[in-house]
Amino acid sequence: MIQTTSIESHNEIKKELCHRQLEVLNFLAMNGASSNAEIARGLHLPINSITPRTNELVKKEYLEQKGKTIDTESKRRTIVWGIKVDQQQLILL
Repeated sequence: MIQTTSIESHNEIKKELCHRQLEVLNFLAMNGASSNAEIARGLHLPINSITPRTNELVKKEYLEQKGKTIDTESKRRTIVWGIKVDQQQLILL
């Protein structure tokens, strides 16, 4: 059973974030920790529309760095982002 306060918090998150930020959060909620390039490929968007959104979400404390990996396409080292544990339940409502 979902608490009323959780639903209210979830609705506040939706008001606070822009459409693209919500897309990034939903992608990560569904696919797990991912790099900017993986998010961009998964959402069929250019990476330059994803990188600023992940930076904003880190500043707002929704995302955190989960590690680093080598991107399969670019062969460059990249940061892997994930939803902060304390935000996960609110985002998945």
